[in-house]
Amino acid sequence: SSMSDDEKLDDASCYAPASETACTSAVRPGISGLFSGGAESRFALYACLFGWMALIFLFSAHPHSSEATRHVFHDFNFLARKFSHFSEYVILAALAFFAFATHISPAETNYDSPAREKTLQAALSLGVLYAISDELHQAFVPGRSAAIHDILIDTLGVVAGAFLAKYLGRWFFKKR
Repeated sequence: SSMSDDEKLDDASCYAPASETACTSAVRPGISGLFSGGAESRFALYACLFGWMALIFLFSAHPHSSEATRHVFHDFNFLARKFSHFSEYVILAALAFFAFATHISPAETNYDSPAREKTLQAALSLGVLYAISDELHQAFVPGRSAAIHDILIDTLGVVAGAFLAKYLGRWFFKKR
C-alpha cells in the first residue's frame, strides 16, 4: 500500500518524493533519532525548548535571588550570576535552532542553505525576545530588577548558542 504525502512527512526518516510509494527506513535509536525531523523528534525538541523557557521563567520569578546565591558563591557571585545568564541562553538558542530545524527537509540541510539561515534567524529572534521579556518579568519580582546589561549578556549567549547549534547541526543533519 502506498503512503499519503502527510504520512511521508510524519515518518521520522522518510522525505521521499511523491513518486515513491513506501518508506522502509526505521527510526534511528539514540540521540541521533532526536534530530531525525519526524513528528516524534519535533515534539521532543519543542518540549525541551518550552520546558527550558519555563525553567528560565521560574528562575527569574525567585525573589531576592542575588542574596541567596551570594551565600554560595561569595566573592564570585557577580561572575556566577552573569555566567548563568549567558549559559542559560546558549542552551535556549541551541534548543530553538534544533526544534525549528525539524521543519527543514533533508534536501535543504547543507550548511549555508536558505532554510538553515532562516532557522538561525528564528532562533536568534526568539532568544533575544525572550531575554527582553525575562528582564521585564524580573522588574515585577520583589528584590529583582530589569537590567539592560543582562539583556546584552543573554543576547551574547543567544548568538553563541545559535551559531554553535548551526555548526553542530552539520553532524546532526547527517544522521537524518
